[in-house]
Amino acid sequence: MNKTQLFNIAAWVFIIIGVILLIWKIFGDSPAEFNILTALVTGLLFKVMAISNDLTELRVSFRHLASDFKEHSNNKKMHK
Repeated sequence: MNKTQLFNIAAWVFIIIGVILLIWKIFGDSPAEFNILTALVTGLLFKVMAISNDLTELRVSFRHLASDFKEHSNNKKMHK
């Protein structure tokens, strides 16, 4: 498991806990609003971190792709 998958799992766990607490608040009037907001915001922050990590990996992949294209074009010029 890589870091992105762990962030995604943590995000969904916190979001599900937040939704469960919200439903409990609506029907049972038990948890405080702060607890619900804390769970939901934590889940959203983990989701943002996962997306950020995905974008970083994508940026690195594009850099490698660009260097591969440069290498390919230089090899083509040398063979002419």
